[in-house]
Amino acid sequence: MSELAYVKLSEIHVWTDNPRTGTVDDEIEEIMGLIKEQQTKNGNKLVELAHSIVDKGIFEPIGVLKYKDGFMVVKEGNRRIACLKLLNNLNIIPPEYVVLQKAFNKLKTKANKSIFNRIPARIFDESENEDMELWIELRHNGLQGGKGLDSWKSMHIENWNKYRGKKTPLLDFHDYLISNGILTAEQIDGVSKTNWSRILGTVGREYLGLDYENSVYKIIIPKKEFKKRIAQTIEALSGKSVGLVYDNESIHDFFKGFNFNQIIGEAGESTSELDGSDMPEAEENIVRDNVRNAVDIESEIEDNNIQDTKDTHKKDNGHQSDTNEEAEVETVVAAGTNKKKRTLTKPKPLLGNITCALESDQDTDGIIRLVSELKKMSLSSSYQEYPIATAMLMRNLLEQCLIYYLKIRKKWRKLYSSKRNDPTLTEIIEKYTSDTDIFAQDKSLERKFIILKDTPGLKEYFNMIVHHPHQFAAKPELLDSIAQSGYLALIQHIIDYFETE
Repeated sequence: MSELAYVKLSEIHVWTDNPRTGTVDDEIEEIMGLIKEQQTKNGNKLVELAHSIVDKGIFEPIGVLKYKDGFMVVKEGNRRIACLKLLNNLNIIPPEYVVLQKAFNKLKTKANKSIFNRIPARIFDESENEDMELWIELRHNGLQGGKGLDSWKSMHIENWNKYRGKKTPLLDFHDYLISNGILTAEQIDGVSKTNWSRILGTVGREYLGLDYENSVYKIIIPKKEFKKRIAQTIEALSGKSVGLVYDNESIHDFFKGFNFNQIIGEAGESTSELDGSDMPEAEENIVRDNVRNAVDIESEIEDNNIQDTKDTHKKDNGHQSDTNEEAEVETVVAAGTNKKKRTLTKPKPLLGNITCALESDQDTDGIIRLVSELKKMSLSSSYQEYPIATAMLMRNLLEQCLIYYLKIRKKWRKLYSSKRNDPTLTEIIEKYTSDTDIFAQDKSLERKFIILKDTPGLKEYFNMIVHHPHQFAAKPELLDSIAQSGYLALIQHIIDYFETE
């Protein structure tokens, strides 16, 4: 059975097989993918989520899968954890996302540090993975015949707003349509709340025979004619995406298909003799309040789904490829057909994902050997049994890679000759910090280096283990966290960069 507990941000990792982004190699790449996936023309959706977390905290537990070796992966709640990791380390945000950087910088100043240490989580053991995946399906795959989450329809949302004491002009309008036999509740529920708001905007009202004055909708054509127009409109919008009536131009195109007489012409002049004089005064006051409340609540969320609709369309037409499919599924041949069976994919521990194809020479042999030993220790999980040796090898690999980079850039000789002894790791890191020319040639390195450099106490942690192993314990889970939080990304970048040189 899963258990509810509080976990620290440093103890958990985002899911590198997240369906939102596809399979990636490490945590940093996954967070980059989420930033890109959540970006819209109106901004990044992670900002509003981070606002909510900073102001209110995390109410609903995230879903965490805990492996036998203690490694914990977030399989439900990756957007929330990504926000916390970005708040904890702003340097993860790529430099091209200037607005996102500014927003998270303000939020970090406002945030209480306790949000990084008390994250509510529903923790599943490795043996409970199938139960966890069923839970995730129930939360993300719709109603599923009744067993999944039943999303609120437009009237449900308005009822909730009314319960919360908010203004509900759309709900009042729906109530009027139902009570007067103009539409049924089923017809109303068949149209998304955002599409309702859009067709009741300026352009839509001109075609439907509605006016909106002093926060009140007014029917300005005979009720019989209005009933015909709204019924045709709702039938055409039933079950359709928000992209159908996305802007004023698309709304014009949508209504032109009905051959309705526009009440107010394009030049602003009346094009109909229908003046609504046959309507009782009581019917003029159908809905009270500001229509903006009906639009603003969901417009940003629903607008952002347009890109999702386009992506789905591409997938349906065979334009979306399966990435790293071999890592996620195995092929089972049965009854003459190929069927894909989902297999449990665990992120490779520590440095299990690292690759190295550097050519052997005086400067690279040490790196090649260190990578080989660390990878063997990672894949066999022996790093858990020998964490001190692992920490020493990790520190050495970091030092050798940073030195190798300086040598290739012709910057090592001067640093080496300026020191009485071999430069220490601290002096090497200071060289990277002070010599801006290094990063001018490689902006990607700069971002990865800063992420690692700003990891609290990393250098000191390695040094204490190397120089004082009798006093300072190396912990496998902390080494794992260091590897996933930026160490692996920096090492792999340096190796990859010079494999192609």
